[in-house]
Amino acid sequence: MARTALEHALPAGWVDEVFDQHRQWQYTRELLFSTVVRQMMLVALGLRSSLHAAAREAEDLTVSLPVLYDKVNRTEPALLRALVRGSAARLAPVMTAAGTGHPSLPGYALRVLDGNHLPGSDKRLKPLRALRGAALPGLTLVVYDPDTGLAVDLVAAEDAYADERTLARTLLDGAAPGQVWVADRHFCVRPRLEGLVAAGSHFVVRQHGNHPRLGAQGDWQDFGSCETGKLREQSITLEGSRIPWCQRRLKSDSPLALSPIVT
Repeated sequence: MARTALEHALPAGWVDEVFDQHRQWQYTRELLFSTVVRQMMLVALGLRSSLHAAAREAEDLTVSLPVLYDKVNRTEPALLRALVRGSAARLAPVMTAAGTGHPSLPGYALRVLDGNHLPGSDKRLKPLRALRGAALPGLTLVVYDPDTGLAVDLVAAEDAYADERTLARTLLDGAAPGQVWVADRHFCVRPRLEGLVAAGSHFVVRQHGNHPRLGAQGDWQDFGSCETGKLREQSITLEGSRIPWCQRRLKSDSPLALSPIVT
């Protein structure tokens, strides 16, 4: 089933069209990008133990292993994002029809933003062999739609130490009315929150201890309860901002979330 879904989301002809539209310095000579995607898909599904094994068993692969690995290593981050966004758009109607029909938050489209550091690689480069830590190959920021089970957007960074909050600007520019963005406190910075409000989106973000700075604060009021305890609500403003906000915390007063006032 998973293989059928991926073959629908990533047909060879469409993958090569995306490559032609979004490539910058890569080009096609003997190896189509769709062939690379197909070999990687076999590895991702667990049908092959590695890219090397997939290439060895591929009957239509006409290039050498070094050429294949070179194509993979030079894949551009912008191209990865185009594949994720395009394949999510192709699969969304299918996943919606196959879903439970019970959205997580009726009336809103949830978007979960999180970062993922790729696992450290082996010390194959000579300058790294004397170091104990494995080299970090990069990181990704992913936007996940829990109602469809799809990753709908992605930003990949080749620098493993890139600032996630800076990378998030690209993803949050795609915010739309009727969405609720869920993120950890690392993304709780005023420019990002204000950008979501300006786009007509809402958010539930764990409050950071240092930012954003709070301005006026209203009285705490009861706001019902949830599985983890009772909630209270407090109206606040942010320093340097004229936008009204509402901060919600657990009864224990441990910082829980920030969200814009819904009128």
